[in-house]
Order: sequence, then C-alpha cells, then structure tokens
Amino acid sequence: MRAINRLNEAKVTKYDKYISSLIPAINERLNLSFTPMMFSDPYTYKFRSLTNSENEFLPVELELTNNRIDLDGILWGTFKIAGKRCEIGNLFGDLNDDLDIIEDSYYYHFEQAERKNEKIPAIDLN
Repeated sequence: MRAINRLNEAKVTKYDKYISSLIPAINERLNLSFTPMMFSDPYTYKFRSLTNSENEFLPVELELTNNRIDLDGILWGTFKIAGKRCEIGNLFGDLNDDLDIIEDSYYYHFEQAERKNEKIPAIDLN
C-alpha cells in the first residue's frame, strides 16, 4: 500500500534548487564540508563531511528525504554523527528557519553526549 501512495508524491529532485542553497549555508554556519553522496532512492539525498569545525576527523552524514509518513514540511532531516542518529525533523523551505533547526539539532547531539559522559570519537588532524 505504501508504494501505491508514493506514486502521487514528488521526488526529492523537486527541491534541488532549495537544497543547492541549503547545503552551502549549512557548511558555512556549522563550518563543515558536506559533499553529496549517492542517494539510495528517488526520495532521499545524502551528504557527508569527514571533518568537524575543529578540523578533527569526525564523519557526519546529513540525510534529507521526503519519504516520511509524519512529514509536515517539505523535507525531513537526519544527522548521523560518528555512527549515531540524530533526528533534525521537519524542514519547511524557509532557509533561515531551517538553518536554525539544523544548527540546534547538531549542537544538541553534542550536548546530550556531554550530559551522558559519552566521548565522541573525533581524531585531531592538526
């Protein structure tokens, strides 16, 4: 039944213009270097950065999809930071608001790890 519902929905390529302005803005705001990865289906884009803002080796992946049942906006975002998932949530197509949501989610992940006394495995490249 889910596949039948997908026939009426737009592919993520519909948002290429927005995503092409979103990714450089994320790179600038978070001091990351996201580059596109091969996407897994027509409804998902994935991006990867191998270094964090302190120039440490820390793999960070960003997934943008419109293949979610609970999607209220145009895209759903998810981070995978050093192998741990961090849900960003709904993105609505307003660049400034979406950048704030993404930045909050990114730093929230590190704050939660700090509260739990978890060490995020970053390797200093300097």
